[in-house]
Order: sequence, then C-alpha cells, then structure tokens
Amino acid sequence: MTSFPCIWTGVKLFLFGILVTQNVECIQRRKIDCGWPGPLLNGWIDGHKTTVGSVLTFKCNKGSVYVGRGSKKARCKKNGKWSIPLPECHGSCRVPYVFSMNFEPYKPNDFEEHGSIANPSCCNGLVRKDTKSVFCTNGTWTHVPTCESESKCRWPGPLWNGLIAGEKTTVGSVLTFVCHADTTFKGEHMSSYCMRNNQWSSPLPQCLAKCRVPSIHYGEYKGWSEREFVEHGTVIEPTCHKGLFLSDKRPVTCNNGTWTHEPRCISEIDCGWPGPLSNGWILGHETTVGSVIYYRCHHNSIPDELVAAGKAECLENGQWSHPPPTCLGHCRVPSIWFANLGGFRENADMEHGTVINPKCCEHLVISDTTPMKCQNGTWTHIPKCVKQIGCKWLGPLWNGYIGNAGTEVGNTIYFDCNKLTTFKGESPYSRCLENGEWTFPLPQCLGQCRVPSINKGNFRGRAENEAVEHGTAIEATCLKGRFVNDVRPAVCNNGTWNHVPRCVTDKNQKCGSPPEIENAVHDGPSDVNRFELGANVTYTCIDGYTKQVDSSDIAKCARGSRWVGATITCSKPCSAPPNITNGYRQFLGVSEGSTALYYCNEGFTLVGMDQLYMECRNETWVGGNPVCKQSICPPLPEKLQNGQIFKIEMNKLLPFNPAMTIEHGKTILFTCDKGHGLMGPRYVKCVHGQWSNLDLPECSRLNNTVGLNKQSRFFEVNVLPLYEKK
Repeated sequence: MTSFPCIWTGVKLFLFGILVTQNVECIQRRKIDCGWPGPLLNGWIDGHKTTVGSVLTFKCNKGSVYVGRGSKKARCKKNGKWSIPLPECHGSCRVPYVFSMNFEPYKPNDFEEHGSIANPSCCNGLVRKDTKSVFCTNGTWTHVPTCESESKCRWPGPLWNGLIAGEKTTVGSVLTFVCHADTTFKGEHMSSYCMRNNQWSSPLPQCLAKCRVPSIHYGEYKGWSEREFVEHGTVIEPTCHKGLFLSDKRPVTCNNGTWTHEPRCISEIDCGWPGPLSNGWILGHETTVGSVIYYRCHHNSIPDELVAAGKAECLENGQWSHPPPTCLGHCRVPSIWFANLGGFRENADMEHGTVINPKCCEHLVISDTTPMKCQNGTWTHIPKCVKQIGCKWLGPLWNGYIGNAGTEVGNTIYFDCNKLTTFKGESPYSRCLENGEWTFPLPQCLGQCRVPSINKGNFRGRAENEAVEHGTAIEATCLKGRFVNDVRPAVCNNGTWNHVPRCVTDKNQKCGSPPEIENAVHDGPSDVNRFELGANVTYTCIDGYTKQVDSSDIAKCARGSRWVGATITCSKPCSAPPNITNGYRQFLGVSEGSTALYYCNEGFTLVGMDQLYMECRNETWVGGNPVCKQSICPPLPEKLQNGQIFKIEMNKLLPFNPAMTIEHGKTILFTCDKGHGLMGPRYVKCVHGQWSNLDLPECSRLNNTVGLNKQSRFFEVNVLPLYEKK
C-alpha cells in the first residue's frame, strides 16, 4: 500500500484538552516548476532553479538598455508562473563613419543608447539622398543615408542646325528641341525631362539640313533641277552626255546638307582618289583604269600575307578593287605618378591592343582597376594613384569590445571578450588593407551556460549550476524506472540551452537494430533487435578508414523508436600535404577535414591559394597550389644625370643596369659626379616589393658651397661609403 504525507485542509480545535480535527486529507504533493523563461537576447539570466520560490535575476550586457516591468527579479509562484514576464535588453548602436557626412549630433565610433535619434548632414556641395531621421533600434540604426552631388543631368547639347529651349538641368526640368527652317527633325520626341537617375528621358535629336542639287558639266541629274533643295537622305542619279563616262557610278545621297560625293563626266573612266589614309599614306598618283596604288601604314608596312589588301587597281566600273585599309595608331606609355607600369617604359611606343595593369605604391590605390588598353592611338583611360580612405567599421562586438578603434589603412584593431564568454573567430587582431578590406572578419563572444537541474535525474559528469563553455553538450540520465523524454544532447548555444530534458515514466518505447553506416561498425549486440529507450551504441571505422573531424560516433535510442546522434563519416586519409619552397607548412593530421597552413620566408609572398588553408577532402588536399614568390621591386631609371647608381651586393658596389633584379632587402646607392651634389635620399631599400623612398634624388651643380639651400633641401658631396668597388 502506498502512503502519502498528510496535510490539514480544515480547522484544528481543542475541546477539554483533546485535539479535534476536521478535513484531514492525505494527498500526493506535485512539485511545481515554472520552466525556463529564456533566452534573454543581449543579456543573461542569473540563477538556475525554476521551482516554486526560486528567484532569477535578469541582467543586460554592457551598453544595452533594460526594458521591463519594474524589478529585474522574477519569482516562481505557486500557480506555475513567474512573477514578471521576460524583459528585453535593447542593444546600443555604434555611430558609423560615413564619408563626407556629419552624423549629428554624435561622433563616429561612439556608442548611443537604444532610441537615440540622429539627423545626419552632408558637407558643402553634397545632398542627402534620404532626408529621414535615423533611429537606434535594439543595436541597429534603421538606415544609414549617403551623400551625393546635387541630382542633375548633363547638358545634352549642342543641337546643330537648331536650338534647345530651357536652361535648368535639375531633376524634373524640361528642355524643348527646335530645328531651324529648311532642316528635317530626326528624333524620338520634341522635348525631354531630367529623370531621377540623372538621365534625360529622350536622347538629343538631329536637325538634318537639306542639300542643293549640284551642277555637273556635260551631264545632268535625272528628274532634278540644278540648285533645287532636296531633303536629307534623298538619292539622285547622275547621267553624262553621249561619249562621256561618269567618274563614279555610285548613287549620290544628301547627308545633312552635304552630298556623299560629286561625280564628273570624263572622256575616260577615272576611279578618283581614295584617300586620305589616316595613320598612313598612299603610294601612286594615277587614278584611271588599270592604275595601281599601294596602301602603307605608319610604323609597319602591311605584312606579305596581306599584299592583296595592301594594293588596289582601278577597274572599268570606276571602282577600286580594294578599299583603303584601317591603320590602327600606336599609343605612347603615359606617366602615372607613384605607379609601377609592369615593365612598360614611360613614353615607349605601344601597338594597338596593348594592355597595361598599373600597380600603385604602398598606402595608395588605383582610381580605376580596369586595365588600360591602346585603342587606335588612344588609351581607353589613364588612372591615378590616390590615397585609400579606409575600411568600414566591423563592430559592434556583442559580449565584448574592440580596442584601438580606427579604420585607416594600416591600422590594427584587437578583439576582447567579456568574462564568462568564449572567443570564436579566426584571429584576435585584424588590419585594414589598402583594398579597403580587413585581414580577418569580426569574431563572436559566445556566452557560457549553467548546468540546469533535472528532477529524478542528473547530467552525466556535470554538477548542477556548473558553468560550461558555448558549444558544450551534456547528456541526461534518469533514476531507475524513469526515462529521458528527449535523448538529444543538450547543447549550450551562446548562453542558452537548445532544450532542457526531463525524466518521465514512459516504459514502452523501444528501438530496432541501429542503422548501418558506410565503412563503420557499432558495438551493439548482433543478436538483439529491440533496444530500450536511452540505450546507446558506439561506431568505429573499419581498417584503412579514419573518422572525420568533429563528427559524433554515438547513436542513442530516442523517443519515437528512433536512433539519433550519430554523424560519423569514415573516409580514407590523405598523404602528407605538399611541401613549399622558400617557406614552410603546419598541419595536425591527415584525416578527412584536416587543414594545413602555409607560410613564406621573409622576402617572399604566398600566392596560388584559393582560400586561407589547404583541406583534406576525399584523399586529396584542395585549396590551391601554394607558391612562395620572391618580392621584386619595380625598375628604377636607367641612369642618374650627372651621377651614378650602384647596387650593394655582399658589401660590394655593382654598377646598376635596368636588367638587374632588385630583391627584398637589397639596397641601391646614388652618387654624383665631381662638382655636383646629391639632392634627395642617398640610399633606397627594396622592402617587400616596394621602394623605401619614392622621391628619387638629383645631382645638382655645386657653387663652391655645400649646405642647405633656400628651400631647406640639402646637398651631399660625393663621398663613397666604405664598400669595395669592383
């Protein structure tokens, strides 16, 4: 017989010294649990018990604002509910840095509380595309506007043979196109308005002029009178008197006030002069039937295989056998300050189609990354080397902070996490590169969890209220006669458990045989096909195969008669990762998923990698072909006027020539001839492919005085250092 504790539900009375009671009931007490109220975003919950009378304290991260009903403490009441609902922790916002904008009334990189309002303004000459106020909402600004030049369209003119009515070119402005008398309007519309994308709604039309029918000696134009006006595009046909021939039998067309050509009536057939030939010349002067002329381009004659196209003969139909060719012009290599032109010499003559990829010196970036291309005597564009503005701010770092807050090129910031959090990221440091990118992304500061209590059970190997790291998995076990309602491991996820299991009395659920996993076997009995709820088996890889990194090898019989938890993958390992010349590698294993890092010796740069590391996949190392490439500096001028250039090699001076390769760490010495002094640096050093000083020196004539000149620049007399010259 089961006994239960008794409680008083009625009145107690003493009569004549005797205790008289009423309504004494013996009932089974039920343990009341309010359940876990979390998670609390941007904060944490202090406490772990959830039974009647337990108290939890809600706390917000540094910089976050507490939003809740009065007290920050909640008590579990007898009705199974908490005394106050879960509050909110509204995160603060970091004031961004926006080029050419003041984020008023705040300063860049400062933290402002939830609910703060900013009214950004743009610098002179710029306007905001969005004029709405910006609000800080739980750690994020509602939007970040941009500054841009006042929205205008470019002036579409001039309109030849016509005029444009209107002056304004701002968005919404309308221009009207009017053609002069005796011209033909050709276009989409008579007017155009400036749209929001700074483009006109209709392109500029044409006002095409009429032509007068020309005179032709000893001939006429069929159906037309001399000096008669005809519309643009009109075609007239010339004829000659008997016994004469047309010098050009092509139709004559009116093209915007001008005839395409004006033939003559001649006694013998003449093909006319085919020139001029742009970027070339024509050999020969006869133009009658049977005459031969030759086409020639500047810089190069037409190749032998194109001889047929390099000459033309006047045929009996009055046409040349071949039209003039196109002579594509050459381009001169331009001067781009602080740029390496990849081996191309300034002012050198380059053929049509030549491509140059300029590279800027350290701390500078190219204004246009598109390669320069020579197009018939003109470069498609000539970029400049300009200063890098910087990188975008990486923050905020929740549950941590960022030190040395700056976004300039070359600046290094560091990341630090608050106590009771776990750092998760590629590096605790990150540096702003010249391309505007950070070397490493923003990490995470992941909160720890407290091991919860479990009625009629415990968590294997863990003590109640013990603090564990993010990502820790714990397994629940129950007392005899009870079973875990969810056998999945409870995993700590940034301060909150993915679930909290309970111990229940359900005895009837069982699992069949564990699932088969390729290239793996389990340790469960082979003659049993019914497993109790909560039973587990462990998988191991067969000979010749290894377990993939971070995969689980335990399967557990869970509610619903299903096996869960096993994620093991067995695969063949890789051989050792490839070696690298002028560098070294680091790796901890060769199983599936293992990684190998590569590093280069000083003076060499790592190239050929598709990602930050090599990875073992399907018995092969993937991720690129790592190579340590020697750092070479760009070429120097061939010579120093009134002076000499030497390369310092093994304490010896070697006369410099442009064919020399200047590696990382090598030094160049400049000296001047007798009677001249050095103005500028005496030495420059090659450092990781760039010169230590971009201002090259000059040798200037001395006026019997060595010292400072008016511009405070100095001269040095010609004194060689203690190196052996050979």
